Amino acid sequence: MIISNNFRVKLAKHKATEELVAIKIIAVPVDEDDDDEFEGVEVVDLVGDDYDDDDDDDDDYSDEDESNNQIQYEEPAALTITVEENTSRTEFKEKSKTSQPQQEPQKKEPNRNQVLKKMHFEVVQQEIMGLKHISKMKQTVKDQEGAKYIVKFIDVVEDAAKQKLNVVLEYISGGDLFTVIESEDFGLSEKRARHYFRQMVKGVEFMHNCNVCHRDLKPENILVDEETDCVKIGDFGHCGILKRDDSKFTTVCGTFNYVAPEVLAQEAPYDGRKADIWSLGCILFTMIAGIYPFDIEDDVQALVQQVMDVKYEFPPFFAPKLKDLIKQILVRDPDSRITLEQIQNHPWMK
Repeated sequence: MIISNNFRVKLAKHKATEELVAIKIIAVPVDEDDDDEFEGVEVVDLVGDDYDDDDDDDDDYSDEDESNNQIQYEEPAALTITVEENTSRTEFKEKSKTSQPQQEPQKKEPNRNQVLKKMHFEVVQQEIMGLKHISKMKQTVKDQEGAKYIVKFIDVVEDAAKQKLNVVLEYISGGDLFTVIESEDFGLSEKRARHYFRQMVKGVEFMHNCNVCHRDLKPENILVDEETDCVKIGDFGHCGILKRDDSKFTTVCGTFNYVAPEVLAQEAPYDGRKADIWSLGCILFTMIAGIYPFDIEDDVQALVQQVMDVKYEFPPFFAPKLKDLIKQILVRDPDSRITLEQIQNHPWMK
């Protein structure tokens, strides 16, 4: 399970099956010693950090230009008082009070932490929608093999009193794929990368058949089960649900090193399934090379241009069949990009 400062994860045991599950607790300040009980599960351990909700955090302040911090003055509103003849001094004062212009209530600036909480909550809501949709649609998919390569959604428990959202997922003990890649000096061997990549392709194919596009595929969002040596695709917070077979998206989301050029171009709605295939090509490159195919540090615009131009170089140890497969995936025109079926039939995959 991927740990973030924006949520924490409790390792728990399902009371009925005694299987370990992961409970992701979202966007709320929680005490370290909180021993919440969830229906059907028993908390046995705690992993991760609490969400920081210190409203008085001095770090929230950002220095601005001195001129922007100066007090701004404005002319007082014109005041019109109608005074009738023989009006006493007391009546005049009372009329003046009631005639004062009503001041508009000042708009309170949103707290940064609250804004972040809302954003992360919306991401998790989208993740729940995507995983629930896959669970609902999976019975309609003929080939069920890919289902085991997607993190299993078990339940969601809402705690309105404490403003908590607890997402219960299967527990994956091996960490994420990015950590696995980093543990190797020069990336994974082709044999091991092929083993994982076959599973990823099957998993993505299954989710697409369930009318769900991930839209943020990257090694950090793919978990590795150390017991079975299988990958599990997780973190569906940016997923898109296809209402029709020809549905397309306009939202730019994902991580630049893995995002397809048609998504970054923002020129027209894009096919989320073809964008996922591009991301798979970037993951395959990264697994074996140990580096990103597209990577320019500290210059986002240059990185985006590199992706748009599809400029990358193969390491000298890449085999010809591997290079051929990646070349057919990392194609600028999504309509000319290789399909998932063609990837599975490629000679390198055999």
